[in-house]
Amino acid sequence: MSHIHPKKFARIHREQTKDAVTVYEATPIKQPWSVEKICSEVGRTAMPMSKTKVNGCLRHLQKAGLIRECGDNNYQRIPVSMKAPAKKTLTLVNKLEPEPEPEQPMPKQDLLDKIGRISHTLRTLADEIDTVALDIEGEIEAAQGKSEKLATLQKLLKSIQDDD
Repeated sequence: MSHIHPKKFARIHREQTKDAVTVYEATPIKQPWSVEKICSEVGRTAMPMSKTKVNGCLRHLQKAGLIRECGDNNYQRIPVSMKAPAKKTLTLVNKLEPEPEPEQPMPKQDLLDKIGRISHTLRTLADEIDTVALDIEGEIEAAQGKSEKLATLQKLLKSIQDDD
């Protein structure tokens, strides 16, 4: 089962409407539920909501990547990773020699398999890039927080100096 990075989850979750958050919270992680069951849970934990509105929120949450549809109108939350993955570095490899051209054309199935492997590799690299970008974003936010504290401290010191 795939997980969502905590920082990515926080960013997407912040952008959701109050109703979408309510529907998200009523959608289980461990097993898929039908729309009717989710409607019932929304009514039990919050204000009752129409099935049409719940359906709209579910579609929106699915597009955002917070939930998945499992089968026929059954939905399940995508779990958030509990631990952040270790920082990854990307290594670019420079090939000095081009791959030798095959003497005979490859069969179609071999070409499709090769395309599939390349596609998988590209998806993996894209996920790594996303993870590194989120880590960098977190470091920038932390640095901005420290910068704001420093500015506040400088203002306080200046006001104390001016009072003397």
